[in-house]
Amino acid sequence: MNMSGTAKMVGLFRWLSSRSALLAFGFALLSAVRVTTAAGVADAAQPSPGLPAPGTLSDAAAQALHAELVQQLNQIQLSVQKCDVFLARFGNRPAVATALQQIQTRAGRTLFTSPATITELEQAAGEPIQLGQRDLELCLQLRDRNVGAPPSSQKDFSAIDTRLGKCLSTLQQIGPNPAVLAEVRLLSRQLGGNTFTSRADLDALEQAAGRDLGLSLRELETCVDAYDTQAALTALTSAGVSLGSAINCPPPGELCQGTEPGQICCTGALNVCAQACDDEGDCEPYCEPCFPSDATVSMQDRSTRRMADLKIGDRVAVIRPDGSRGFEDIYLFTHKDQMAAAAYITLTLESGRKLTLSPRHFIPVATDRGARWQARVLKGGNEVRVGDVVWFDGPNSVATASPVIEITREVRPGLYNPLTLGGTIVVDGVAASAHSDWFLDGVVSADTQGKVYQAMFLPVRAIYHLIGPSRMETVTEHWGVVDFVREATTRSTFRGAVGWVMAGLAGVLLALAGGLLWRRQTAT
Repeated sequence: MNMSGTAKMVGLFRWLSSRSALLAFGFALLSAVRVTTAAGVADAAQPSPGLPAPGTLSDAAAQALHAELVQQLNQIQLSVQKCDVFLARFGNRPAVATALQQIQTRAGRTLFTSPATITELEQAAGEPIQLGQRDLELCLQLRDRNVGAPPSSQKDFSAIDTRLGKCLSTLQQIGPNPAVLAEVRLLSRQLGGNTFTSRADLDALEQAAGRDLGLSLRELETCVDAYDTQAALTALTSAGVSLGSAINCPPPGELCQGTEPGQICCTGALNVCAQACDDEGDCEPYCEPCFPSDATVSMQDRSTRRMADLKIGDRVAVIRPDGSRGFEDIYLFTHKDQMAAAAYITLTLESGRKLTLSPRHFIPVATDRGARWQARVLKGGNEVRVGDVVWFDGPNSVATASPVIEITREVRPGLYNPLTLGGTIVVDGVAASAHSDWFLDGVVSADTQGKVYQAMFLPVRAIYHLIGPSRMETVTEHWGVVDFVREATTRSTFRGAVGWVMAGLAGVLLALAGGLLWRRQTAT
């Protein structure tokens, strides 16, 4: 940020002490909560259709989890065996022993190794070694966490190898048993605790299996702790990948990871896992809801414009509350990234129109072919099914219902999410919501989220009317307010719902304060 931008931000934070701004925003927020709380509680109380009840697994989910466990434990065992072979051959050589003793991690970092570590070990051994950096890193992480045995008894990794073998044998014997795997998914370590498992956990697993599993408590703990170590290492070394359903991400969620410790569960069958990276290359994960850059909108001047060419203040086609087409200003972009590419869902309508949107971008939907616009309910893109009805910009500029006949998935360039004053937008001729998932995703329905978010941004829309498009663009984009909100609400330090809400409110307050500050400065 340049010095002029910094000075403006300093002035902005000083202005935040103004009680009038806080009261205005508090009133708007309380109004939104009062209107939507009852609906949100009712939504949260209803189980999602097609999902297994809490504590159970569907056959498909059990098969996926079983395959995941077998694959990961096999990978861990292979790395452990490579480490054992290396230690047996070279461990007694003084130069190698010295090189191993010198391995350490710096404060603020978690990895013990780098590519240079393997080079140093090969120089100490005097020959190439059949041990990769990731194999060595996993073994060091297991040793550092005392997985399998107290440090004093850890001469090699043979004990871990043996216990992993027993767990794999047990998994093969029980197969994708939904009852057993539902218990496995519940294994966790309490805050300040030392273990993932207890005698009660082992008894529950054996009761679900209906037989003795032939595992000791130490063997079970070793396997679970090793799996957790592997997952943590994956979070450190996988750059912005979606790993699918995972042991700690209840179906249908997906695990999205960056290069920094931590993870995020994105909801939905297909998620867009993205990452924000700093100058040192450390990346943090988040789920991205947007439109691609080549999606088009109709302008008030009757031209058509790509998402990538839109800016704040442009008047684009929307659907009014009565179902007629109108035109409204874009007052904010919550995402605007032309360089990124992401996975999208494309909905093909019986009318021939197609809409491409991210899995958790909201769209008005109904189930009746003849449904009027007023019967709409917001759903995430990944919740739409063939046969559901959505609306397109039909004859006489009226929203016309048309069933979805095909749903496909593809990777498209760009991430764009323009917000319009009324909360709707017509993209590629199809009516969509301007809103997408945020801090309430997975807590209440998409329909309730849309109402809450539209109410929450009331102060921002008011500021837009006061300061105009040019200054709004400066405050929200050039000053980095939108980037702040996006980063704050997706960082691993903000996993709790309170953190997400507070970060979002802080961002909205920044926009509100910045706008009013600017108006005050220009008035004087």
